[in-house]
Amino acid sequence: MEENEETEIEIKRKIEEVIHHLTVLGQRNLQREEEANEIEIENAKLLELQKKLKKIQQKNTQTKLFMLLGAIYGTITGSTIYAANCLYNQEIDFEGGGMIFGGTLIGTFIGGLISKYK
Repeated sequence: MEENEETEIEIKRKIEEVIHHLTVLGQRNLQREEEANEIEIENAKLLELQKKLKKIQQKNTQTKLFMLLGAIYGTITGSTIYAANCLYNQEIDFEGGGMIFGGTLIGTFIGGLISKYK
């Protein structure tokens, strides 16, 4: 009888060990699932941030392009106005530099506004 009791006690102990081991494994699996979910969430955040960065970079490139085109247009316009003024007055003065520079600044400003509100 004592052997049966010891065997029963040993079996119960082994059952408890297996249950404990299964519990530990279950907890590990839950932690892994939670970690996997956290990794998925962080990856989604990363993708979203990369998309936002790409949009901002594209917008900055467009802004620079429009400002460059505006500056070129303003320079051409300022030079044309200066040339017309020189032909009309039949003299060359140094105020034309202001017209060209002003045209460039205004063109750059307008190009920036166009790209912002496009």
